Amino acid sequence: MKKILFENAEELTILVKQEISLNQWGRYAHRLHVILLLLNGRSAKETAEIFNVPLRTVQYWAQKFKAKQLDGLKEEPRPGRKSRLSPAQLEQLARELRQSPSIFGYNQGFWDGPLLQYHLEKHYQVKMTRRNCEKIFHRLGMSLKRPRPQMAGASKEAQEAFKKN
Repeated sequence: MKKILFENAEELTILVKQEISLNQWGRYAHRLHVILLLLNGRSAKETAEIFNVPLRTVQYWAQKFKAKQLDGLKEEPRPGRKSRLSPAQLEQLARELRQSPSIFGYNQGFWDGPLLQYHLEKHYQVKMTRRNCEKIFHRLGMSLKRPRPQMAGASKEAQEAFKKN
């Protein structure tokens, strides 16, 4: 039988592996294929080599399949790090972010990461990085918008000319 050759096989291999790993159904199907080979009599070592996964991983999947069958191969929830803000605090923060920062005594006219970082520390006693504060905006369905600079005290024509440059 003639071998099927692909141009850029290494790049395509990376692409396929990324698709499998980034898609929960791809990862599930990958485990199903591993189990299928084991059920057809292949050894765990041989299966691990074929799929380029650690032997211990194949053994773990086989053990999970024996215990729970197909449910054992499905992904379990990954809880991640617990939020530093409770749902009630997050809801309160969302209401606050819809108001002007000047209401809270800040000199700034718009919310941004550093200001939110300061606000959380001052009002909620929660320390977060600037980047995580910016993620909160997105989590709440908000976006960071900054005002465009304008020439103070200039006529409309001068401001329009300034924008174009």
